[in-house]
Amino acid sequence: MRQQNLERLVQVREPRRAAAGVFSFGAEDVDAVLGGGLARGAVHELYAASHADGLCASGVALTLAMRAAGQRSILLARQDFWNSETGWVYGPGLSEVGADLSRLIFVRAKDAEAGLRVAEQGLSCRALGAVVAAFWGRSPLLTLTASRRLSLAAAQSGVPIFVVRSGTAPGPSAAETRWLVQSQPSFHTVDHAPGRPAFALSLLRHRGGVGECSWRLEWDRDKQCFDVRRSWPGAALPRRVVSVPNDGAFAQEPSRIEWLRAG
Repeated sequence: MRQQNLERLVQVREPRRAAAGVFSFGAEDVDAVLGGGLARGAVHELYAASHADGLCASGVALTLAMRAAGQRSILLARQDFWNSETGWVYGPGLSEVGADLSRLIFVRAKDAEAGLRVAEQGLSCRALGAVVAAFWGRSPLLTLTASRRLSLAAAQSGVPIFVVRSGTAPGPSAAETRWLVQSQPSFHTVDHAPGRPAFALSLLRHRGGVGECSWRLEWDRDKQCFDVRRSWPGAALPRRVVSVPNDGAFAQEPSRIEWLRAG
Protein backbone atom coordinates (compact mmCIF):
# COMPACT_ATOMS: atom_id res chain seq x y z
CA MET A 1 0.00 0.00 0.00
CA ARG A 2 1.56 3.29 -1.13
CA GLN A 3 1.58 6.38 1.08
CA GLN A 4 -0.11 8.56 -1.55
CA ASN A 5 -2.92 6.03 -1.86
CA LEU A 6 -3.53 6.21 1.88
CA GLU A 7 -3.63 10.01 1.73
CA ARG A 8 -6.33 9.87 -0.94
CA LEU A 9 -8.41 7.43 1.10
CA VAL A 10 -8.56 9.71 4.13
CA GLN A 11 -11.19 12.38 3.52
CA VAL A 12 -11.74 14.56 6.56
CA ARG A 13 -12.50 18.23 7.08
CA GLU A 14 -10.68 18.62 10.37
CA PRO A 15 -7.20 20.19 10.58
CA ARG A 16 -4.56 17.70 9.46
CA ARG A 17 -2.47 17.89 12.61
CA ALA A 18 -3.90 15.89 15.51
CA ALA A 19 -4.56 17.68 18.78
CA ALA A 20 -1.77 17.41 21.33
CA GLY A 21 -2.19 16.13 24.85
CA VAL A 22 -4.28 13.17 25.90
CA PHE A 23 -7.57 11.47 25.12
CA SER A 24 -9.72 10.08 27.89
CA PHE A 25 -11.49 6.79 28.58
CA GLY A 26 -14.58 8.72 29.64
CA ALA A 27 -14.57 6.75 32.92
CA GLU A 28 -13.61 9.16 35.71
CA ASP A 29 -11.99 6.50 37.90
CA VAL A 30 -9.63 5.44 35.11
CA ASP A 31 -8.86 8.92 33.79
CA ALA A 32 -8.04 10.19 37.28
CA VAL A 33 -5.39 7.50 37.79
CA LEU A 34 -3.92 8.13 34.32
CA GLY A 35 -3.71 11.88 34.80
CA GLY A 36 -6.51 12.60 32.34
CA GLY A 37 -6.13 9.72 29.92
CA LEU A 38 -3.67 8.28 27.41
CA ALA A 39 -1.09 10.25 25.46
CA ARG A 40 -1.65 11.06 21.83
CA GLY A 41 1.28 10.60 19.51
CA ALA A 42 2.38 7.45 21.33
CA VAL A 43 2.38 3.65 21.13
CA HIS A 44 -0.07 1.77 23.34
CA GLU A 45 0.19 -2.04 23.51
CA LEU A 46 -2.72 -4.36 24.27
CA TYR A 47 -1.96 -8.02 24.99
CA ALA A 48 -4.68 -10.67 24.94
CA ALA A 49 -4.71 -12.62 28.21
CA SER A 50 -5.34 -15.87 26.30
CA HIS A 51 -5.97 -17.16 22.79
CA ALA A 52 -9.71 -16.67 23.29
CA ASP A 53 -9.23 -13.03 24.32
CA GLY A 54 -7.70 -11.95 21.02
CA LEU A 55 -10.95 -10.52 19.66
CA CYS A 56 -11.65 -8.78 22.95
CA ALA A 57 -8.23 -7.08 22.88
CA SER A 58 -8.85 -6.06 19.28
CA GLY A 59 -12.26 -4.64 20.23
CA VAL A 60 -10.83 -2.63 23.12
CA ALA A 61 -8.15 -1.23 20.79
CA LEU A 62 -10.84 -0.14 18.33
CA THR A 63 -12.96 1.58 20.97
CA LEU A 64 -9.90 3.39 22.34
CA ALA A 65 -9.05 4.44 18.78
CA MET A 66 -12.59 5.76 18.38
CA ARG A 67 -12.16 7.82 21.55
CA ALA A 68 -8.87 9.19 20.24
CA ALA A 69 -9.90 9.80 16.64
CA GLY A 70 -13.17 11.65 17.10
CA GLN A 71 -14.45 12.34 13.57
CA ARG A 72 -11.18 11.41 11.89
CA SER A 73 -10.56 8.16 10.05
CA ILE A 74 -8.98 5.10 11.67
CA LEU A 75 -6.58 2.71 9.95
CA LEU A 76 -6.93 -0.94 10.99
CA ALA A 77 -4.16 -3.28 9.83
CA ARG A 78 -4.36 -6.99 10.60
CA GLN A 79 -1.87 -9.73 9.93
CA ASP A 80 -3.45 -12.38 7.70
CA PHE A 81 -2.81 -15.09 10.26
CA TRP A 82 -4.99 -13.13 12.70
CA ASN A 83 -7.97 -13.51 10.35
CA SER A 84 -7.27 -17.23 10.05
CA GLU A 85 -7.27 -17.68 13.82
CA THR A 86 -10.20 -15.47 14.87
CA GLY A 87 -12.29 -14.91 11.75
CA TRP A 88 -12.84 -11.84 9.62
CA VAL A 89 -13.99 -8.46 10.84
CA TYR A 90 -17.79 -8.42 10.91
CA GLY A 91 -19.41 -5.17 9.76
CA PRO A 92 -22.64 -5.41 11.79
CA GLY A 93 -20.55 -6.16 14.88
CA LEU A 94 -18.55 -2.97 14.37
CA SER A 95 -21.78 -1.02 14.00
CA GLU A 96 -23.02 -2.52 17.28
CA VAL A 97 -20.16 -0.88 19.17
CA GLY A 98 -20.88 2.44 17.46
CA ALA A 99 -18.11 2.42 14.84
CA ASP A 100 -18.66 4.49 11.70
CA LEU A 101 -17.66 2.11 8.90
CA SER A 102 -17.18 4.99 6.48
CA ARG A 103 -14.27 6.18 8.63
CA LEU A 104 -12.52 2.82 8.93
CA ILE A 105 -9.76 1.80 6.52
CA PHE A 106 -9.00 -1.94 6.57
CA VAL A 107 -5.66 -3.36 5.46
CA ARG A 108 -4.68 -7.03 5.25
CA ALA A 109 -0.98 -7.50 5.98
CA LYS A 110 0.68 -10.61 4.60
CA ASP A 111 3.05 -10.87 7.57
CA ALA A 112 4.54 -8.91 10.46
CA GLU A 113 6.92 -7.05 8.13
CA ALA A 114 4.03 -5.81 6.00
CA GLY A 115 2.00 -4.95 9.11
CA LEU A 116 4.81 -2.83 10.54
CA ARG A 117 5.26 -1.07 7.21
CA VAL A 118 1.55 -0.24 6.98
CA ALA A 119 1.49 0.96 10.60
CA GLU A 120 4.43 3.30 10.05
CA GLN A 121 2.88 4.66 6.85
CA GLY A 122 -0.37 5.25 8.69
CA LEU A 123 1.39 7.17 11.45
CA SER A 124 2.93 9.51 8.89
CA CYS A 125 -0.55 10.43 7.64
CA ARG A 126 -1.58 13.26 9.97
CA ALA A 127 -5.13 13.28 8.67
CA LEU A 128 -5.75 9.98 10.45
CA GLY A 129 -7.13 10.00 13.96
CA ALA A 130 -5.60 6.69 15.08
CA VAL A 131 -3.94 3.49 13.88
CA VAL A 132 -4.69 -0.05 15.10
CA ALA A 133 -2.21 -2.79 14.16
CA ALA A 134 -2.87 -6.42 15.15
CA PHE A 135 -0.14 -9.08 15.16
CA TRP A 136 -0.46 -12.77 16.00
CA GLY A 137 2.23 -14.81 17.69
CA ARG A 138 5.93 -14.19 18.15
CA SER A 139 7.99 -12.53 15.43
CA PRO A 140 11.68 -11.63 15.30
CA LEU A 141 10.65 -8.37 13.59
CA LEU A 142 8.53 -7.07 16.48
CA THR A 143 11.51 -5.80 18.44
CA LEU A 144 12.42 -2.87 20.65
CA THR A 145 13.89 -1.15 17.59
CA ALA A 146 10.63 -1.59 15.65
CA SER A 147 8.60 -0.15 18.51
CA ARG A 148 10.98 2.82 18.70
CA ARG A 149 10.36 3.53 15.02
CA LEU A 150 6.61 3.49 15.62
CA SER A 151 7.02 5.66 18.71
CA LEU A 152 9.05 8.28 16.81
CA ALA A 153 6.57 8.30 13.93
CA ALA A 154 3.62 8.68 16.33
CA ALA A 155 5.33 11.49 18.24
CA GLN A 156 6.05 13.36 15.02
CA SER A 157 2.51 13.15 13.63
CA GLY A 158 0.53 13.23 16.88
CA VAL A 159 -1.38 10.10 15.77
CA PRO A 160 -1.72 7.37 18.44
CA ILE A 161 -1.21 3.72 17.55
CA PHE A 162 -2.69 0.72 19.35
CA VAL A 163 -0.60 -2.42 18.84
CA VAL A 164 -2.64 -5.54 19.57
CA ARG A 165 -0.74 -8.76 20.34
CA SER A 166 -2.08 -12.27 20.82
CA GLY A 167 -0.40 -15.63 21.14
CA THR A 168 2.78 -14.24 22.65
CA ALA A 169 4.23 -12.84 25.88
CA PRO A 170 5.20 -9.17 26.33
CA GLY A 171 8.74 -8.24 25.39
CA PRO A 172 10.93 -5.11 25.43
CA SER A 173 9.34 -2.13 23.67
CA ALA A 174 9.18 1.64 23.61
CA ALA A 175 5.41 1.70 24.18
CA GLU A 176 3.99 4.47 26.34
CA THR A 177 1.58 2.04 27.99
CA ARG A 178 1.08 -1.72 28.04
CA TRP A 179 -2.23 -3.41 28.87
CA LEU A 180 -3.53 -6.93 29.45
CA VAL A 181 -7.07 -7.52 28.19
CA GLN A 182 -9.43 -10.30 29.24
CA SER A 183 -13.08 -10.72 28.26
CA GLN A 184 -15.69 -10.80 31.03
CA PRO A 185 -19.29 -12.05 31.28
CA SER A 186 -21.87 -9.52 30.10
CA PHE A 187 -24.99 -8.80 32.17
CA HIS A 188 -28.26 -8.79 30.27
CA THR A 189 -30.53 -5.76 30.27
CA VAL A 190 -33.85 -5.47 32.10
CA ASP A 191 -35.70 -6.96 29.13
CA HIS A 192 -33.12 -9.77 28.85
CA ALA A 193 -31.41 -8.39 25.75
CA PRO A 194 -27.61 -8.85 25.49
CA GLY A 195 -25.76 -6.43 27.72
CA ARG A 196 -22.82 -4.16 27.03
CA PRO A 197 -19.38 -5.58 26.13
CA ALA A 198 -17.40 -6.17 29.32
CA PHE A 199 -13.74 -6.84 29.95
CA ALA A 200 -10.96 -6.70 32.52
CA LEU A 201 -8.22 -4.19 31.69
CA SER A 202 -4.92 -4.31 33.58
CA LEU A 203 -2.23 -1.65 33.23
CA LEU A 204 1.11 -3.47 33.19
CA ARG A 205 3.39 -0.57 32.35
CA HIS A 206 3.21 3.22 32.12
CA ARG A 207 6.23 5.27 31.12
CA GLY A 208 4.80 8.22 33.05
CA GLY A 209 5.25 6.37 36.33
CA VAL A 210 1.70 5.16 37.02
CA GLY A 211 1.80 1.87 38.91
CA GLU A 212 0.09 -1.37 37.93
CA CYS A 213 -3.68 -1.33 38.37
CA SER A 214 -6.79 -3.05 37.03
CA TRP A 215 -10.38 -2.20 36.21
CA ARG A 216 -13.45 -4.06 35.07
CA LEU A 217 -15.00 -1.94 32.36
CA GLU A 218 -17.95 -1.87 30.00
CA TRP A 219 -18.26 -0.07 26.68
CA ASP A 220 -21.26 2.26 26.37
CA ARG A 221 -22.12 2.40 22.67
CA ASP A 222 -24.60 5.25 23.02
CA LYS A 223 -22.29 7.53 25.00
CA GLN A 224 -19.17 6.30 23.17
CA CYS A 225 -17.24 5.93 26.41
CA PHE A 226 -16.16 3.40 29.03
CA ASP A 227 -17.87 2.77 32.37
CA VAL A 228 -16.35 1.13 35.43
CA ARG A 229 -18.38 -1.92 36.40
CA ARG A 230 -19.42 -1.91 40.03
CA SER A 231 -22.58 -3.80 40.99
CA TRP A 232 -25.16 -4.86 38.44
CA PRO A 233 -28.52 -6.63 38.89
CA GLY A 234 -29.47 -9.82 37.15
CA ALA A 235 -27.53 -12.91 36.15
CA ALA A 236 -24.68 -12.93 33.70
CA LEU A 237 -25.06 -14.37 30.23
CA PRO A 238 -23.90 -18.00 30.06
CA ARG A 239 -20.80 -17.13 28.04
CA ARG A 240 -18.37 -14.29 27.54
CA VAL A 241 -19.21 -11.47 25.17
CA VAL A 242 -16.42 -12.32 22.74
CA SER A 243 -16.03 -15.97 21.79
CA VAL A 244 -13.75 -17.62 19.25
CA PRO A 245 -14.96 -20.53 17.07
CA ASN A 246 -12.88 -23.63 17.73
CA ASP A 247 -13.29 -25.01 14.21
CA GLY A 248 -12.49 -21.79 12.35
CA ALA A 249 -15.91 -21.81 10.67
CA PHE A 250 -16.17 -18.04 10.70
CA ALA A 251 -12.76 -17.67 9.06
CA GLN A 252 -13.85 -19.21 5.75
CA GLU A 253 -15.40 -16.14 4.13
CA PRO A 254 -14.55 -12.46 4.63
CA SER A 255 -17.42 -10.14 5.44
CA ARG A 256 -18.43 -7.52 2.92
CA ILE A 257 -15.84 -5.08 4.15
CA GLU A 258 -13.42 -3.84 1.53
CA TRP A 259 -9.87 -4.77 2.49
CA LEU A 260 -6.71 -3.24 1.05
CA ARG A 261 -3.81 -5.62 0.57
CA ALA A 262 -0.26 -5.04 1.84
CA GLY A 263 2.70 -7.33 1.24
